[in-house]
Amino acid sequence: PVAEPDSEGDASTHVALLSAYQGARSWLAYPRGRALLGQVSPMPQRVRLASPAVGVAVLDHIGKERFDTVYILRNYLAGVALPLQVEMPDSHFVLDIDEVDAGVARQLARLSDEAGDPDRASQYECEADILDRFARFSLPWFDAVACASKPELALLQEHYAISGVCIPNTVSSSVLVDSRRVDDIFRMLFVGNLDYAPNQDALFRLLRHVLPRVRE
Repeated sequence: PVAEPDSEGDASTHVALLSAYQGARSWLAYPRGRALLGQVSPMPQRVRLASPAVGVAVLDHIGKERFDTVYILRNYLAGVALPLQVEMPDSHFVLDIDEVDAGVARQLARLSDEAGDPDRASQYECEADILDRFARFSLPWFDAVACASKPELALLQEHYAISGVCIPNTVSSSVLVDSRRVDDIFRMLFVGNLDYAPNQDALFRLLRHVLPRVRE
């Protein structure tokens, strides 16, 4: 349910509330969406931002153009595929989950607990359970499911009974060749969203544990 906005409220708030309502309602237009709502309640947080209404907007954007393969990146965007699957019944739909979201949420719960934040840890644990149910229900919608590592693939096969395929994130060793002298100044750039706990943890470990050994 979405509360009616106050008539004197900000216009952008009205638009946001209306968008959220339309997004939630859009699941009901598809049999798989209706069935999922009966199995997963509440929806995972990110899934709420990526309802079938987004897929309808994609269709509006591409017009009559159709594709042999539709590639969806991340499990929380699975709902976006529903209207596309209806309009492109002959297309091959691939879902690249990159990583198993429920597993990541449980890692975040552990990190939060280690950081002395049990409330946040509990929130992540609850979200992990919801993400787990969402994955169980939505992964079979796709012709193929891909992930980025062998441990994720093992989770797919064991936990969700999905065969899946592993497409690792790779960097060619040729780009790592460095001809600088040892006495040159070395600068390093860490690229990542530092609102994301795994990136915070990685940077902390890099600064506290890795760089001191490199300097030695």
